[in-house]
Amino acid sequence: WANVMEYLPFKTVLQCAATSRRFLKATQFMKTLHIYSSSELHAIVESRHPNVTDLRIHSVFVRDVDGDGDISITVDYDSSLRLIPFLCRFQKLERVFFGGGAFEADAEGREIYFSGGEEGEEARKLSAVVDSISGAFQSGILPKKVEVFGIWCPNLAPVFFCETCERACKSFPLEYTIHFECGGSSEHTISSGRAGGLDVCLKRSRIDDIIKSR
Repeated sequence: WANVMEYLPFKTVLQCAATSRRFLKATQFMKTLHIYSSSELHAIVESRHPNVTDLRIHSVFVRDVDGDGDISITVDYDSSLRLIPFLCRFQKLERVFFGGGAFEADAEGREIYFSGGEEGEEARKLSAVVDSISGAFQSGILPKKVEVFGIWCPNLAPVFFCETCERACKSFPLEYTIHFECGGSSEHTISSGRAGGLDVCLKRSRIDDIIKSR
């Protein structure tokens, strides 16, 4: 039952656990959780699901489509505040996937992420999310083994300096920083197997300089 419940939203998992002691015991062996609400980003979750290795968080980035089909992304403030304390509770965590930024899937079901285009307050909030993850890596509260997918810098055009991207390149695990995309290029590499990751706005030459200095 644990394998079945790994495909369900966390709210539904809680409902299943409340109906049967058998379901409740099965939740302890779940390795994947799907989070859709900021209220689910609670520290007590980890104590009930100690074997989680994959978190799919869909509440931080909210995807909206207007009548013309244009896509916009907003950052949920409450979820962004709860994010890092929530992530650092999971001792076996290996991967974090952020939903909301995905606008379609390829033939094999892998999500394709768009990047850039946000402006004003939403751009600042998006940068703050990236900064918080960088800070968690830098301080050591988020283990270096954790892979993070589905976040991006709000800037579209490649630049030589961006404080948020500089910090990310210096803080994220080196083996993942090497594969950072730049200037929206992650949109074009999904077919080769890349499922998102961090898309920074720095020029490739600057990324390489930071990698060499580490």
